[in-house]
Amino acid sequence: MLLSTPTPTNSSQTEDNWLDEFDKTYNLLVKENKFGNDVRPCVFRVPQNVLEISPLSYTPQRVGLGPYHHLRPEFHMLQWHKLAVIKNFITPEKFKNFQPLVIDKLVKMESASRSCYAQILELKGLTLATILATDTIFLLHILNEHSSRGQIVDAAPEQVAKDLFMLENQIPTVILEEVRDALNLSPSIEDQSYYIQLFELCRAHSPLEVSLDYIFNAKCPHLLAFLHRLIVSYQVVPRPPRMTRIGLLTVITGMVSIVKTATNAYENVNKNMEGAESFVQKIAQFFKKPTPPEEEIEMPSVSQLQNSVKVKFVPTGNGIQQIEFMKSEDGSFYFCLPELTMKDDSEVILRNLVEYEKVMVDTTDDPKSVTTLVSDYVVLMCGIIHSAKDVGILRQENIIISELSDETIAKLFNGMKKSTNANKKWRLKEKSVVECAIEEANKEYDKTLRAKATKLFKKYFHGSWKPISFITVLVIVLLPAVQAIRQFYGCNATGTGFNILHVDM
Repeated sequence: MLLSTPTPTNSSQTEDNWLDEFDKTYNLLVKENKFGNDVRPCVFRVPQNVLEISPLSYTPQRVGLGPYHHLRPEFHMLQWHKLAVIKNFITPEKFKNFQPLVIDKLVKMESASRSCYAQILELKGLTLATILATDTIFLLHILNEHSSRGQIVDAAPEQVAKDLFMLENQIPTVILEEVRDALNLSPSIEDQSYYIQLFELCRAHSPLEVSLDYIFNAKCPHLLAFLHRLIVSYQVVPRPPRMTRIGLLTVITGMVSIVKTATNAYENVNKNMEGAESFVQKIAQFFKKPTPPEEEIEMPSVSQLQNSVKVKFVPTGNGIQQIEFMKSEDGSFYFCLPELTMKDDSEVILRNLVEYEKVMVDTTDDPKSVTTLVSDYVVLMCGIIHSAKDVGILRQENIIISELSDETIAKLFNGMKKSTNANKKWRLKEKSVVECAIEEANKEYDKTLRAKATKLFKKYFHGSWKPISFITVLVIVLLPAVQAIRQFYGCNATGTGFNILHVDM
C-alpha cells in the first residue's frame, strides 16, 4: 500500500492529521473485516510531470467526484445540484433519513474508504463519508439516466464523460456497492442491471471496441478500470484481412518487365549508395559531433509505409489484441488496426487509461499480470500519425471514425507523444502484440532506399547541420559581393588579378 509522506510544515496540526490517518490505515491492515484483502489503493494522483503536460486532461472541469476534487471552490455551487439530484433519485423517506441510512454507514467503514485512496486524506471521518455518499449517489443517477435515455443528461455530456473517466475522479466500487446496498438498489448479488449500466456508459464513450464477455466475470475497482478491462478483453474469432487474388498468367504477362526494371534500378542505386558512403564519411568527419540517443520511438508514418513499403491498412474488426503487421502469400504487406472512434472526450479518456496502466504496474505485486496494451497502442498511433495526411488515409480505410478534422486528430496524437515518453521507464520488458507489430513495420521500412538514405544522413550529419548551414549562408552572401567587386573593378579585363574569382552569375 502506498502512503504519501507528510509535507514539511511548521503546523503540528498537519503532522497530527497525517499520523492519525496512518494509524487508521495501519489498523485496517491488521484488523479482520468483511472487506478482507480486496481493499487497497485504487484511486491515484497523476504524477506532476505528466499533469504539467496536459492539466485539463487529468483535472475535472464540471463534476468533482471523491475527496480529491469535491471540495474545490469552483465546485461549491454544484453541491446544491447534487442534493437536488439525490432528492429526486431516491424516495422521500430515504432522503429524509439520508444521514443515518447512508452517511453513518460509510462512517463505520471509514478505514476501508480511506484505504481506497493512495493519498493521505486530511478530512474528518464524517466529512469524508458525506462526500462519498453524495458523489456516489450522483454517479448512480448519471448511470441510470444514461441507461434510460441513451446519453448523459447534461448541457455538455462529453465534458461530463471526460470527468467521469479521469483517474483522480473515481468512486471506488466498494463504496458504490455499500451505498447501493444501503438504498436497497441491489436486492441480490445476481442483480446485473448495475453492470449493464456501466457497460453502456463505457461503450458510448470508449474510443475503442469493448467486450461484452467480461461484464459480470471480473470485479473492477472503479469505472475507469472497468472500461480498461472491456477494451483489453475485446476479442473475436481472428480472421485474415481480405486479399485480392491475382492470376499467375496476369502476373507473368503484366508485371515481369516492370519487376525487372525496378530490380535493376534498385541494384544500381543500392550500389551507388554503398559506394557513396565512403565519400560521405570523408566529408562528414569534418563536421560530425557525438549525437545523444533518441528518446522517442521512431516509426515511419502511415503515408511513408504506404508509399515506400506499399502497406495496406485494414480494419481488423477486432480489438487491440489483434493488431498485426503481416505479409501475405503474394508479398503484399498489411497493417491490421482496430477501429478508433474519436470524439471530443477521446483524448482525455486515452490519456487516463495510459496513466491507469502505469499505476497498476507500479503498485501491483505481480507486474506480469498487468497489461499495457492501451499504452502500447497509443505509442503506435503517435508513431504512425505525423500529419493530417496520415489521418486522412486511416479515415479512408475506415480505421479512424470521427467528425473531428484530420488536422485536429493529428495534433491530438502529436501532443500525446510527450506523455508516452514520460512513461517509458515503467514499460514492461515482455513485448506485447502491439510492440511486435511496430518492430515488424520498422524492419520492412528499414529495407527501403528512403530509410537507408535517412539513416545515412543522421549517422554522419546529425548534429552537423548548423555548421553546414552557416557555410551555405556564407557562400550565398559572399557570391553577390564578389560579383559586385568584379563589376566595379572591371575584372573581365585580361591580366586582372580578380579573374581567379570569375563566377558566372
